[in-house]
Amino acid sequence: MFLNFNTVPANFNAGGRQAGVGLVETMIGLFVLAVGLLGAISLQTSAVQRDQQAYYYSQSYFLVQDLAERMRANPTGAKDYPIFFNAPAKTSKNCMDVACDAAQLADWDVNRWNRLVRVTLPAGRPEIVYDVADDEYIISIQYDEDRRNRIGIRSVSFEAVSVVVKF
Repeated sequence: MFLNFNTVPANFNAGGRQAGVGLVETMIGLFVLAVGLLGAISLQTSAVQRDQQAYYYSQSYFLVQDLAERMRANPTGAKDYPIFFNAPAKTSKNCMDVACDAAQLADWDVNRWNRLVRVTLPAGRPEIVYDVADDEYIISIQYDEDRRNRIGIRSVSFEAVSVVVKF
């Protein structure tokens, strides 16, 4: 058998330099991957937060529309609907079980709605104002869109939703 020593194998590296992927290239690749993953996680967190804010906004809009429809259904008791931010709850009859007049129905509607706002929205604060000049009612809800006050940090980032009701 004849051995040829003049040919160089394909995997032989002349000059003693490395031919494969080195540690530095691997570390740079892992760093780029980590930065990309952190960006994706940040994007996902932001999307979840925006989704929660959209949920609260839609709930507040539905609550405002709910009371507007209740007021339209009880136009003779409309003067008894106005409340102000942070007003204490009034006592009222349960109009589901007992017949009520227009004023009692208005008080009952406001109490139930007020409780619903405070339970549904973080730091929810309802307000109903009668504008004498324009003969209209302005129904507003403020809530803490950041929800930071639930963990003890006072937040000043309140979102507000308002609807005008005319009779």
